[in-house]
Amino acid sequence: HVFADGNVILGSSVRFGRLASTSGTSSIGDRFMLGSSSLRGFAFGGFGPRDLAVANQPSLGGNNYGIGRFDVRFPNLFGDETNLIPGLFVDVGSLWGLDDTAGGVAGANVVDDAAHLRSSIGVSMRVETGIGPVNLFLASPISEQTYDDTQEFGLSFSHNF
Repeated sequence: HVFADGNVILGSSVRFGRLASTSGTSSIGDRFMLGSSSLRGFAFGGFGPRDLAVANQPSLGGNNYGIGRFDVRFPNLFGDETNLIPGLFVDVGSLWGLDDTAGGVAGANVVDDAAHLRSSIGVSMRVETGIGPVNLFLASPISEQTYDDTQEFGLSFSHNF
């Protein structure tokens, strides 16, 4: 949505996913594994079910996810002739659900696969280049679990063919 004669642009997206196995249980290679491209402020594999009873506490992915991203951009904040578009964002979401919650080396520890809500706020900067936009963000997670891996800075580049 565009407001104030094009000086303010509001954007949002909502994404959901569900993995349903027709037989047996899902494996880590089947499950959703998300990161900052889905929920800014969190590293790839940085949130969702995790086996806390083994070394390095590996991320297990999840069979379900829901993500909401909300952005406000100010394309003319630095003037009409600049390629810089600053913005603000709020991201919320969760990654949850395992077919088998047996964790630990012998499977004796239960893995918490509940839908714990994560969220972050931050600032973004889009730089329009001749070959495509470059997007940068600084994020601060505001709801997270103690074992989550965060990523406060991110950079992405895209190009359409």
